This record gives sequence, structure tokens and C-alpha cells, in this order.
Amino acid sequence: MVLRPPEGLVGHPGDDTWNHVWGYWWVAEGLANDGTIPMSTPLLNHPRGGTLFFIDSFNAVLSAPIQWTLGLVAAFNAVVIGSLAWNAFGAWLLARYVLRDDLAAILPAALYGSSAHVLGQTYNGITETINTGWIPIYLLTLCRLLDRPRISRGLALGAALAVCATSNFYYGLFGALLSVVVVAHRAVTAPRQVRWGLRARRSSAPRCLVAWWRRRSPRSRRRSARMTPWSPATRPSCGRASSTTT
Repeated sequence: MVLRPPEGLVGHPGDDTWNHVWGYWWVAEGLANDGTIPMSTPLLNHPRGGTLFFIDSFNAVLSAPIQWTLGLVAAFNAVVIGSLAWNAFGAWLLARYVLRDDLAAILPAALYGSSAHVLGQTYNGITETINTGWIPIYLLTLCRLLDRPRISRGLALGAALAVCATSNFYYGLFGALLSVVVVAHRAVTAPRQVRWGLRARRSSAPRCLVAWWRRRSPRSRRRSARMTPWSPATRPSCGRASSTTT
């Protein structure tokens, strides 16, 4: 399948492989004709039609360009093979961050990428459950945020959870449940770090609000108008040391 992806489908023909292959075709047709993901069809409940939503629209949208260029079979096989590789890579990134060793991270990546759940779903042809790589990616962003809280890392955490839930709702729920476990573990093993992070978030917002209000107050404006370019000025800052210019 890796060397000749257009010649055969990955998965058992007696399971859900054909259903998902049809769903990939259905989404690609809707994107090509209407530019949207189809949510209904006139092919069911004639003549009124009915609602029809493909459960793996996430991968179907990503693989639509492959389907348009190389065909439906190649697109489906690319999703399956690419998901298996992505799962191992995501686990390797998380293990490397935790273990601090590139070589040592290969073992957990191999175990995660070849888990019984993933291989069983590959055999069944259920592509939305094969795509487990976003779970370790989400946990990686969570660990990075806990180690060093920043706004950019918080945004990355939210984006990773959103993508994880979009690819598979159950995996998004798993990520949320795992967050409770990870935060609880950090609260036990490093309570000072968790308390410091919460205290820093609570204290930085009021300081920023007070600094903004002082800059907007009429008294502050009159003072700024009386200041000359060579007068020392101290500007309020949000959690940073104030600078003095002369």
C-alpha cells in the first residue's frame, strides 16, 4: 500500500472500510461542487431528502486535494498511512519533552503508534479513530504551559484541543479528562509551581487594569502635557520592571 497506494484499500472489506471510502467521496464532491461540507442529501427519504453528515469530515477535507489529483483510493490510503505515522510522531514529541532524550523517546512512540487500538481500527477501516496523534500533541502543549505559563502557549493549548476535538469528538473529551489528571499530578508533585502560576494570573490582570486606568485618567493626561522631553518619566507596566528615561 505504501509503494502503490492507488491499487488497493487498507482495511478489511467486510467492516467499515467501504462506508468511509464513500464518505470521503461524498465530502470531496460537496467541496468541488458547492464549496461546502455536505450536510444533507436528496438520495435518502425521497423526495424530501434527509440529513447526512460524514463522521470523518476532518480527514476528508484534508485529503480532498489528494483525491482530486490521485484518486479516491490513494486519498483514503494516504489518510490511513499518514495517521499511523502522525500518531508515532506526536507520541515521540511528547516523550522527548518529558524524557529529554531523543533516542529514549523512540520506544514510547513505537508503542503508542502500534497500539492494539490503533491497529484494530486500521483493520476496521474507521479512519477517525485511527487519528490519535493529536492527543499527545495536546498533552505536549499542556505540559509546556504548566512549565512556563505564557499567553502564546495558552493559545496553542486551546488550538490543539480544538483540533483534537474536531478530528474526533471522543478524543477531544479524552484530552479534557487527561488535563485533569495532568494538572492534579502537577499540583501534587510541584504545588509551588501551580500556586505561583495561579497567583501570577490573578495578580497580573488587576495591575494591567490599574495601569491602563491611570494612563486614561485626566490627571495623568495633564501631568504628561506638563512634562518636557528631558524630564524623567516612569511608565506603568504589567508585571515588568518600569523603565526610566532621561
